[in-house]
Amino acid sequence: KNKDVDIFYTNVQKYDITLRKKVKDKLADRLTILEDTTAKGFLEYSKKLPPAGGYISNLIFKRKAWNSVPNKNKYIGTAYVHFYIFITLLNRGSKIKFIPYKLVGQRLENDSFIREVGGKYNRLILDFNTLDIFKEVFGNTLGNMRSSKKNY
Repeated sequence: KNKDVDIFYTNVQKYDITLRKKVKDKLADRLTILEDTTAKGFLEYSKKLPPAGGYISNLIFKRKAWNSVPNKNKYIGTAYVHFYIFITLLNRGSKIKFIPYKLVGQRLENDSFIREVGGKYNRLILDFNTLDIFKEVFGNTLGNMRSSKKNY
């Protein structure tokens, strides 16, 4: 049924740090299946999504699509190789399907980058490093995902 889809983006069930108590997420509970599998359709729909693009566990890639992305090895160890592959595939026009079912659990308040020496600074630096990924994939433009009416 989804032979042309390269990426499946699933919903996430959030838990407290003990993994015993579910954390309510009204936004995530209202989501439906995204039928428009184009990058532009996903980006429009993503305005409704809870932030989880950097959370690798909710992304399912077809192996062939993952392996087709060049230069990914330089991002291994950066905590964002999956993000590089995700936006590279979107930029090239790969199809993505959002699945609203909570297939993955996410423990909150468990950010190892914040607990290490440097605390929130480490997290901030890690997140700023995603800008290098955007620059590599899109250059100085937003590539194929740019709209004449809106910037995504």
